[in-house]
Amino acid sequence: MSKEYQHDGEINPLKLFNVLYKRKILFILIVLSFSLGSVVYALFQPNLWTVTSVLEVSSGQNTSLASNNGSGMFALAGIKLEDDSSSSRAKVLIFSRDLVKRLISHDGVLKNLFAFQEYEEINQSSKFDQSKFDEIEDKWKIEKPNLLSAVRKHADMVDLTIDRSSGFMYLSVTHGSPKFASRYLQLIITELNNHARDLEITATDKSLDYLYNKLNDTYQENVKQAISAVIESQLRKQMFAYISDSYLLNPLDSAYEPDLRSFPDRKKIVIFGTILGGLIAIIFILTIHFFRSLPKD
Repeated sequence: MSKEYQHDGEINPLKLFNVLYKRKILFILIVLSFSLGSVVYALFQPNLWTVTSVLEVSSGQNTSLASNNGSGMFALAGIKLEDDSSSSRAKVLIFSRDLVKRLISHDGVLKNLFAFQEYEEINQSSKFDQSKFDEIEDKWKIEKPNLLSAVRKHADMVDLTIDRSSGFMYLSVTHGSPKFASRYLQLIITELNNHARDLEITATDKSLDYLYNKLNDTYQENVKQAISAVIESQLRKQMFAYISDSYLLNPLDSAYEPDLRSFPDRKKIVIFGTILGGLIAIIFILTIHFFRSLPKD
């Protein structure tokens, strides 16, 4: 075996440094290639902006359905009182097809989801891919994206985090246009409240129709009292749905138009690419040296 490897298994840093120094030109070339590659990669990454809003479940969603003198009747009727599941309900609705359908009905939303090309900071407006959408004639050059495609695109752009300790919800939208990201987040909050309100009004209307019919058909006084208590609670829920703008979620920190992009961090990309190039260069040079130093048969 070569004398160079007749040792007790310890790594000699000085010898490793000498090996790298002898191959310094190769080392520099590899590092430079990775550094330049990371610069090119960073420059070609599209700018993205993220808008975030802090939300809380509206107070009306957490109020008890029972009145001071009617809670026992609810228990006897087998009615489950509302708990803190409103945040989970909101999470499901935010990514639902019904909500996305309402969102893409607004002017400019669909083309910003599927035909956006870049954000023109001078005009502060979106520029669209002319091969997909003709802005002058206001028509699609490709097949108009359907609802399911919009749902997938929506899920890629929107992020929702729930803080279980505080109950606050952090809803964010990421897009190539800071203006559209802010507008889209505001639309989500508005349409989410509208959608939840419509569902509640429809449900309470059906419940009240049923309860009023039962009340007319019932002759037992205790049952009538129980039904009346339920009717009162349904009317209270319906009243809150009609009068509340923030029916399901109330913004604590409204959507804003960001002044700093969230991606890419070009400086970090270049630094990481340069460090990665250095590590690969070291491994590559030492591997070559090791195989060349092995004894030949």
